[in-house]
Amino acid sequence: MKIQQLVNATIRLQYAGVTFLIDPMLGPKGSSEAYPSLEHPNQRNPIVDQPVPVEQLLDYDALIVTHLSSDHFDAKAIEIAPREKPLLALSAQDAWALARLEFLDIRVIGEDTVFEGVHLARTEGRKGSTAYMIRQMGKSGGAVFRAPQQKTIYLTGDTLWFDGVRRALDTYHPDIIIANCGGNRMGKEQVVMGREDVLRLHQHAPDALIIASHMEAVNHWTLSRQDLRTYALSKGFSDQLLIPENGEVMEF
Repeated sequence: MKIQQLVNATIRLQYAGVTFLIDPMLGPKGSSEAYPSLEHPNQRNPIVDQPVPVEQLLDYDALIVTHLSSDHFDAKAIEIAPREKPLLALSAQDAWALARLEFLDIRVIGEDTVFEGVHLARTEGRKGSTAYMIRQMGKSGGAVFRAPQQKTIYLTGDTLWFDGVRRALDTYHPDIIIANCGGNRMGKEQVVMGREDVLRLHQHAPDALIIASHMEAVNHWTLSRQDLRTYALSKGFSDQLLIPENGEVMEF
C-alpha cells in the first residue's frame, strides 16, 4: 500500500492493486480565487506549487471526489480528468452534477460499494459548528477502504469531530486515518479539523495511525504542520501521527 500526499486533500492511494486519485486539486499556484479568510485574505489558491507533474497523476483506476468544492475538484482537474474512467462520488446530487460535466462512468459510494475487489463505504462529515454554516457549506463526507490482507483506511474528508466521525471509528476500527486537519476557517468559523479534533481522533482510536492531510495549501488554513507536530508531542501522541510534506509517499 502506498499513500502519496499531494496538494491540499489530493491523495494518490495505491491499495490492494487499485490506484485511486482522491480530491484532485491540480491547478498551478494561484490559479483559483481566494476563500474568505481573516489570516490570508489576498492569497489565491492553491498557495503552493504542485509537487509533481499533474499528467503523472492521471494514471489511475478510479477518481474519488468527496464533494464539489473547488479545493477538492478544481477547474484544472475537471478539464484534464479522463471522461471514460470511473468517477466515484458520495451522493446522488454530486453524481448528477458530475454527469453534466460529461463524465461517462459515475458511481455513488454507499454502505458497501465494491470496486475491483476494494470495499468502499461512505462516512458522514460536518463542515461547521453552527446550523447556518453547515447549510452554507453543504454536504461533505469521507470513505472507508477495506480489502483482504490490507489495513483498513478511513479518509475523513472535510469535517469537524462530531458523532458521525465517532460512528465511523466505532463501526470500521481503521488502522489508518487520513484526516483533513488544516484548521481551515470560513471567516471566523472553523470548518475542517484542527488540533483538538485530531487529539479526539487519537483518543477514540489510540491504536490507529493518523496521517495529516489538507494542510498549508489553501488560503484559509490556520493550523500549520509545525504547530500540529508540536501539539501532538505535548499531548503524547506524536508516535501515532504522520504529517507528510506535499509529494511525500508513505508505504505500508
